[in-house]
Amino acid sequence: MLVTDMTDPDWEPIMKKAAAIVTNRGGRTCHAAIIARELGIPAVVGCG
Repeated sequence: MLVTDMTDPDWEPIMKKAAAIVTNRGGRTCHAAIIARELGIPAVVGCG
């Protein structure tokens, strides 16, 4: 599980290894949400 404040394209190699993603910032169209959808893994964004 990847837990972070936010993601950007530099995080993609790590995101591909994660079983899920949680971020403090973001919304439905943020980078973490889009990549999670592409990878088919759960994500919770905008928790902070």
